[in-house]
Amino acid sequence: MGLADVQTKLIDSFLAELEQLKSTDVPINFNNTSQLDALLTYLENADVHNFCSVPSVNVLHIILTLACRCPQSSWTHSKVSSDDGIEVSSSYMKEINDKYDNALAKDSLQQRSVNILNRYVDIISSNKNKNTHQLFKNLQIAIQPICEASIHFSRPRSRQYSSRDESPVIETIQDSESDEENIEFVAETETDLTSKYRHLSLPTKNVISLSDIGSKTTGLGEATSLFQNMPHLSAQATPEPEEHSPGPKAKKLKVERSPLEYLKLFDDHLITNRLMHSKGYNIWDLLRWVFTCCDDSSQYQQFLFNSNNTALHGIWETYNSALSFMFRFLKEQLDYCVKESKRSFLGTLLTQLGRSQDCYERLVEVVFTGLGLRTREKPFPCFPRETSLIKNDLCTSSSQGIRTKAERSDNIQSMKLRAQITATFLLHETNRFNKLEFVTQLSDKLIQFEPDIVFAFLHSLSNVQFVAESILHKFVLMIYNKLIINIVGSEDVAYHLMGYSDSTMDKIEKLDQLFQSTDLYNGLVNDSTYKSMSEFQKVWDMAMGLCYEMVAFTVRSEVSQASELSEELLNKTIETLNTLNDHSEWRYKEFLRSKSSDVVADGDDINFILEPEEIEK
Repeated sequence: MGLADVQTKLIDSFLAELEQLKSTDVPINFNNTSQLDALLTYLENADVHNFCSVPSVNVLHIILTLACRCPQSSWTHSKVSSDDGIEVSSSYMKEINDKYDNALAKDSLQQRSVNILNRYVDIISSNKNKNTHQLFKNLQIAIQPICEASIHFSRPRSRQYSSRDESPVIETIQDSESDEENIEFVAETETDLTSKYRHLSLPTKNVISLSDIGSKTTGLGEATSLFQNMPHLSAQATPEPEEHSPGPKAKKLKVERSPLEYLKLFDDHLITNRLMHSKGYNIWDLLRWVFTCCDDSSQYQQFLFNSNNTALHGIWETYNSALSFMFRFLKEQLDYCVKESKRSFLGTLLTQLGRSQDCYERLVEVVFTGLGLRTREKPFPCFPRETSLIKNDLCTSSSQGIRTKAERSDNIQSMKLRAQITATFLLHETNRFNKLEFVTQLSDKLIQFEPDIVFAFLHSLSNVQFVAESILHKFVLMIYNKLIINIVGSEDVAYHLMGYSDSTMDKIEKLDQLFQSTDLYNGLVNDSTYKSMSEFQKVWDMAMGLCYEMVAFTVRSEVSQASELSEELLNKTIETLNTLNDHSEWRYKEFLRSKSSDVVADGDDINFILEPEEIEK
């Protein structure tokens, strides 16, 4: 037994109850923060340079689930109540966990778990040896069930959760190797914000026996038997009658025990168990839910000063960091599969979206869920207690909180994750025509949002570090060009757009020609479909903002390669910006004058008129 194997067994010993998986079918519920704190502390102090502390797959399942649970939902004795039909830990566990809950010197279990997982990705990408390869294999096995292909289009209208233990999945053992080399995959208003979560169904209430303190609590050591043997705690819940089917007994299948069906964390199943394709809820459903919470949190941030304390914000922050790790690892797994000529997890995730002809349409639809737009499919929570947290959140009740607008916006912050997901799938795609389809779908979607959303996304996308500049900059440039064509509404403007193979000076000169061209402005000011000045203003701000951003993007690309701008290029850039400023100002004022009540005749077919004082503003 090597040093890494010894370390793996040592790490498992922090969760000693894992040994029970070999001999019992009773679910194991890890809900002792002292036990989990000890595990995370050991992993945090592991030597990075001579890495040998490789966690087992089961431990990685626990850490990954911790990373996906906001602190409020882990403390099952606090805001979440058994009245909501959710299994709740005992008051005894509350006393045990309060010590960690009140510790000011430690981050949350969720944040510490994310930090450990991100450090594992750093170790995998920087160190190539036997131990780091084993760490990669274990992470791959832990995440594999989430990524297994299962075509999934939409959610049902209502979803019933059950707090009862789900029956283990029966798997027939086949004669096949199970090592890494043979892994294969089968293909508003404030009231509105609060009430929208009322329709989500919660499970029915369960009766929990007092003796469960001993049988359903981990990390108690020898005290476990003490609780189980106390006479006054020996009362048991009434068992459910067994169902007997008529006829001869079916032949028993050989069963492979899956830890995913027996392990629990704070009274809930593991995140991998929740996202398995057989459960009818996958990672795309989770993304819809996360971005919906993000959008609703952003709406509260417009008028609620203490909005960072809302359950919506907590859920968004939790999944944001966890999903960021997830896609970091998927990028590393993609690199490995390219070298080994294997199919990557990203390929199977795309398969979950359906037919290859429209998978990028569905991908963009999911990645840009929320942001003030309605989506086709209703989002549902991954864990039912998340709904309970939102419904019972004191911060969003009418009598709580300071009604003052906050400057930050979770929607803007979410652009980093959305850009990361977009760039990861860009890296996966090798077909030129599929990339063009990806650009088309992105551009068609982005044009529906407010300008600040679009610019924040493009800025985040252009700053992605893990995609080669030659690939990323070409992709971003194609999006800029497509957006300009879509907004102007004419292909004629394409003659003045930049080409990726152009030199930086040629790009700036083409932009200068574009800013002087009537094709750019005519499509904006001659559109007769504007219903109001605000509608025109939005389109105008978008177009002019894109023009400035294209100049900035071109200059940043040059600086990233040459470290500095030549004097000639600098002067040409300033000249181009002045051209844009002069021409756009003149055409904007011309448009305003054309809508003035002083020049519009009574019989003119015009949607809105501006008074002279409005024009002066």
